[in-house]
Amino acid sequence: MSNSTQVVSGSFYWTTQYYHPDNNFTMDDFLSHHLPEESIIHHIDGTYAEVEYEGRDYALHAGGNGDSFNHIIRWELLGGQLTRASFVTENKI
Repeated sequence: MSNSTQVVSGSFYWTTQYYHPDNNFTMDDFLSHHLPEESIIHHIDGTYAEVEYEGRDYALHAGGNGDSFNHIIRWELLGGQLTRASFVTENKI
């Protein structure tokens, strides 16, 4: 999990010094290095994952954020409108 957190519109942004060849790699990087430890992963399918965090189920969507060094994970509350992001961070590795 990342050390710094900031709530921003249900999305998680980060920058890496290394190239991500595709968004599948981005999802793997997020799940391995940035997902809060208390989360439970229920499903992974390439650029899509479903996790439980703080008692709520979320769909995660991986994408690029301008280039292969800037990345985004969009958090979507399953079963309803996302009213607040549980966590978002900007982290430079």
